[in-house]
Amino acid sequence: MKAFGSQVEAVKLRLSQLDISGAALTSSTNILNAAISFIGKVVGEGNFTIAEYTTFCDSIGPDILVNQTAAAVEQVAAMQAWRSSVGQATWDKMYVVLQCIWTVSQESAHEQIIKSQMKPEFHETHRIVSEAAPTLEDARLLLARILADRVLSAAVFRTHTGEDYKRRQPARAVLAEASVRCGAALLRIESG
Repeated sequence: MKAFGSQVEAVKLRLSQLDISGAALTSSTNILNAAISFIGKVVGEGNFTIAEYTTFCDSIGPDILVNQTAAAVEQVAAMQAWRSSVGQATWDKMYVVLQCIWTVSQESAHEQIIKSQMKPEFHETHRIVSEAAPTLEDARLLLARILADRVLSAAVFRTHTGEDYKRRQPARAVLAEASVRCGAALLRIESG
C-alpha cells in the first residue's frame, strides 16, 4: 500500500504536465488528494474498515463522474472527427475490437461510445468485445478469425448464401439457426 501511495503522489506531481484543465484538473487533483490522504491513514494505522473505504469511495465519486464525462466528450469528439475524415461509407465498413475484461464487458464506457457512433444495424456485427486482444496484432488476428468463422459457418451449414448472411440481423442468426436445426436433428435421431 505504501508503494502504491508513492505512485499516486508521483502522479500528483506530474499532473500539471498532462493536457487537463478546468473541472477535470480540479477533479483529478481532488481524487489524488483524497487517495493520498486515505492511503496515508491506512499505512499509518495498518488497516481500514469497509465503512472507511466506502466513505472514501463516496467522497471521490462526484469527481470521478466529472472525469468520466470529460473523457467521454473527448472520445466522442475524436470519433466524430475520425468518421468525418474517412467518410460514412468507409466508417460503416469498419470493425471495432474493444479490449475489455469480462467483468465490465457489457455496456462499458468504451462500448457505449462506439455504439453511439455506429449505425444500430452494425452493433452486433462490427463491434467485438474481447479480453483476448491486448495488442493491435492480437485484435487483428481475432477479427480475422471471427470474420472467417462467420463465412465458413455459413458455408458449412448452408443455411444462407454469403449475401443473405450479411443482410441478416443479428449476426449470430446463422449459427443460432444451425444449432436449432442440429438439435432438432438429434432429437429426431434419438426418438426415432
